[in-house]
Amino acid sequence: MARSKKELLLRHAMRRAATEDDFVAAALAAYQRQNGMDDVALAKLLECPVGDLPRLALCGRPDARSPAFGSDVRRIAEYAGVNPIALARILRDVDATQRLRQVAESAPERMLMAARDAAMPGAELHEQRAPSHSGALPTTAQPQQDTPLPEDGSP
Repeated sequence: MARSKKELLLRHAMRRAATEDDFVAAALAAYQRQNGMDDVALAKLLECPVGDLPRLALCGRPDARSPAFGSDVRRIAEYAGVNPIALARILRDVDATQRLRQVAESAPERMLMAARDAAMPGAELHEQRAPSHSGALPTTAQPQQDTPLPEDGSP
């Protein structure tokens, strides 16, 4: 009975830790959501018993951008008894997905800022024309009427 109470407490701690990005639990929970996995499938991927997932989940989450990421993952994997390569892939996958989501969420804000800046007085775009000898197109949509074409047809 004592073991089942301990398991219940560990499971509860794991669920709580899943709400904090500083714990591996948050990355594991995000990975499970992204891939529609339950604990059994996750344990199989990590090559560990399901009962060992709380031990892994309660570890501190290493920074995927840190130079120490590889050694941190190996240390955690050894402690928790999981496959270090699978753990590193999960952590990197979740990190990349979260970063892409952050960029996508901030994109509309950036577009609004650019639109606001363009509408501000003094922020008008000034017409610039490329020199006719460069072969570049003018930077405006207006056709260049003041530059005659050479008679030999060259640009």
